[in-house]
Amino acid sequence: AAANTTCVPVVPPSYTYYPISAINTVDGTGTPDSLGVLVELRGVVHCGDFRSGVGLEFYIVEPNNTGIKAYASSDLASYVVTEGDSLHLLGSIGQISGRTEILLDSIQFISSGNATVTPMVITSALTETNEGSVIQFNNVSLVTPSQWTGAGSGFNVDVTDGSNTWSVRVDNDVDLYT
Repeated sequence: AAANTTCVPVVPPSYTYYPISAINTVDGTGTPDSLGVLVELRGVVHCGDFRSGVGLEFYIVEPNNTGIKAYASSDLASYVVTEGDSLHLLGSIGQISGRTEILLDSIQFISSGNATVTPMVITSALTETNEGSVIQFNNVSLVTPSQWTGAGSGFNVDVTDGSNTWSVRVDNDVDLYT
C-alpha cells in the first residue's frame, strides 16, 4: 500500500518597496522600528565594498541623501560593488553596532554611472538622521595625530573644527587608511 503524502508548495518571501527614509527610523531605545521587515530598497551605491574577501558591505543612498548600509556574509550573484551603480536590494532590516542595515537576500542591478549626491556639510553634533547619509566636515584637524594608526581592520580618529569634535572611523578598505 502506498503511503499518503501531501505536497505543500514553498511560498517565496514577499518584499515590499519602501523609501529608505521610511524604514530607517528607530524607537526610544535606538532599535529600528522596522527590524525584521522584508523590504525592497532602491538607491545608488556611494562607496566601495567595506568587506575584504567574501561577502558585501556598502551603502546605497537615495537622491534626498538618505542612505542605509547593505550587508551580506557571502557574495551575491557575482555583484562587484561599484560607486554609481543603481540597485534594487531585497532583504530584511537588521541592526549591528547601532547601525540599521539591510541584510541582503538578493541584488537587482539597474544601471551604472549614476550621479552621487552632494555631501551634507556637518557643523554640529551628528544625530540619528545623519546615519547612512553622505556627509562632509570642513576645516578639520586631528585632535590626537597618533590615533591615525593605519593598523588593523580600521581605526577611529577624533577630528575637530575648533568648536566641535567628531569621532571618524577609517576602514582598512578605503584610500585614507594608509
